[in-house]
Amino acid sequence: MENDQEEFSSRAVEPSHHIQNTQESIRLSLPDGRVDTQVKGSMLLGYVKTIRANKQMDWGQYLRPSDWEIIQGSVLASTWYPFEFFCRLGIAIFKEVAHYDLNRVREFGRRNIQEILQIYKNIVVPGNPQQSLLNLAEHQEMLMQGNPSMKAISLSPQSVRYRIHASLDPVERPLLEAFCYQMAGGAEVTAERAGGQEVTSRVLPAGDSFELEVSWKSEDWISL
Repeated sequence: MENDQEEFSSRAVEPSHHIQNTQESIRLSLPDGRVDTQVKGSMLLGYVKTIRANKQMDWGQYLRPSDWEIIQGSVLASTWYPFEFFCRLGIAIFKEVAHYDLNRVREFGRRNIQEILQIYKNIVVPGNPQQSLLNLAEHQEMLMQGNPSMKAISLSPQSVRYRIHASLDPVERPLLEAFCYQMAGGAEVTAERAGGQEVTSRVLPAGDSFELEVSWKSEDWISL
């Protein structure tokens, strides 16, 4: 586990240089001329730190020269970045660091959410895990422009179930599944921060999507 913690390091790494162009939005043009969906920098911080902390790995087979301009620069939480860049980082880390292990991805999600909850303090509602998890899904939609989308489809006093869907090619389905496990880890921590006890999560296939169910016990229930 020591090595796992090093690989998924969340420690601050000083950028080697600042990107000269600090415009509000960094866009990526697709081959057909469309503008790619964008992702807020707050979703990328854990990914970029992991890449920087594992310089010895062969990232060249996954990342483009333009990606390194962002990775080696200053990634800003409030800036928009290309969704395809986010996907390339996710694929690289899933294969090279997690070694296709979804449980390790879940643990990465638990660590990665810490910084996001520090930036967006209004996600967690103390004493209300359900509302906190709904807030998490709402922020997810905003931070990734709804791709992947994360919609609550079922609520009960001690559980929330989401439908997670993305506009990806069928060959990229493993990436969506890995993303769901990352979100599972993040949702667990969110529910715990809100006061949920014995929090559990599970990811289930649902056609071309996945469902994520997060359950917990309240203090009142435990004391009965």
